Amino acid sequence: MTSTVGDYLFSRLAEIGVRRVLGHNRNTLFIGSIQRNRLDYSNTNGEFYSEAVGAFVVSSQAEDLDACYAAGTRLFPWRPVVFVVEHASAQYQDLSQITHGHAFASATVLNSPATAASQINRALTTMLYERKPVYIGISLAVAGQMMPNGSIGVSSASGGGGGAASGAEQENSAKAAVAMGFI
Repeated sequence: MTSTVGDYLFSRLAEIGVRRVLGHNRNTLFIGSIQRNRLDYSNTNGEFYSEAVGAFVVSSQAEDLDACYAAGTRLFPWRPVVFVVEHASAQYQDLSQITHGHAFASATVLNSPATAASQINRALTTMLYERKPVYIGISLAVAGQMMPNGSIGVSSASGGGGGAASGAEQENSAKAAVAMGFI
């Protein structure tokens, strides 16, 4: 199935049990990918969440990561949590500076559609195995790019199963990529 990097990331989150994505910013750049994968988005408001896996979308501001990390440890104690962080660009960034002070089992920045599937799968596998938070950084420029054919080795959240995408699915993916390019 043809998909953007952003759509693939959120489809994998749906596959591992995420039903609601939390964050402090209602204007997240990834709201389209979240909704296309039938996930709910809501603000962190102090409620207890029963989901087995926590997911946060975090803006590029350092204080937002701190606030979401604190909420993640409070709302999802002893459960795996993924932090999808909006990066301003796909350029190299020193992750040790960004993630300093947080205990992530894995931290990665998606900077190419060619390697995105393996990076996403590795981070999520680590999170589930170690039951510790992971950091996945992604810029809008990368999120809107199409995944290369054959790089998606798992079934999609919509039940595609790795077969050929229908014309409507391809058209919707293409529209999503174009729309993300304008944001």
